Amino acid sequence: MGRVEAAAYIGISCTKFDELRKSGRISRPRLIDGRKLWDVLELDADFEAFPVEGETEEDWKAVL
Repeated sequence: MGRVEAAAYIGISCTKFDELRKSGRISRPRLIDGRKLWDVLELDADFEAFPVEGETEEDWKAVL
């Protein structure tokens, strides 16, 4: 899916998606004829890597 759809898929703005991408917290896109597309399974994995509300940062780092 494209950037706009990928951002909407995980429930964030395109601006936030770009920030997460630049910081390496969202996977890099695939390229098809120069078009950037994100894999749904990779987005799911990226999303699962974020902490759950109520967890401490130490709990989150222990998973990584």
